[in-house]
Amino acid sequence: MGKITKEETFIDSAAQRIHLDIFNNAGEKRAVVFFPGTGAASEFYAAFLEAIAYKGFNVIGIDPAGHGHSDAGASGALSLEANALDVAAAMRALAPRPVPLVGMSLGGLTALALTSAAPELVSRLVLVDVTPGVTAGKGAAIAAFVDGPPSFASFDEILARTVEHNPTRSVSSLRRGILHNAVQREDGSWVWRYARFEHHGGDRPDFSGQWASVSALGVP
Repeated sequence: MGKITKEETFIDSAAQRIHLDIFNNAGEKRAVVFFPGTGAASEFYAAFLEAIAYKGFNVIGIDPAGHGHSDAGASGALSLEANALDVAAAMRALAPRPVPLVGMSLGGLTALALTSAAPELVSRLVLVDVTPGVTAGKGAAIAAFVDGPPSFASFDEILARTVEHNPTRSVSSLRRGILHNAVQREDGSWVWRYARFEHHGGDRPDFSGQWASVSALGVP
């Protein structure tokens, strides 16, 4: 088992810089790419990504546009097309051979769209907690949390709201998640990293068209 080291880097995508967390397993050439969903940065899943690295992989975690340390992007993080361009840029730069691609929630739909558009980049596809059948009704609980107040007067306030919307999670894990996914401003208030930028309004996108991508998949 090789030694695991972590590094951070940026790549230039279509219109912005994208931040990546890379867990390197010394001596290993195999790679896995991970893309999280709305409201999350790859750092939140650091323990999970490191565990995969210990299984014999170099793991590349990508911050979606407007999340973590990535730039905002022109379309925010709900655009599958824009997100797919970001993931493709990372894979072409750091994983030139086809590799497994893991996508969670909206990241899973992004991974599906990318695999359909650029199958030469993906050897296997893993979708976590999502299908193209996600509708506004099915995603209402997540939307209610993500669309909350733009800022919070204190850490206790942002923690209380997070606990309210995630009753099955431990307070300690939610506290850790906030520290990864939120930042404190100079005035002492807290804001989610994805809320630092102004996103375009309008209706939430319809992802049902991605069922065609599922039917056309040529990878396991």
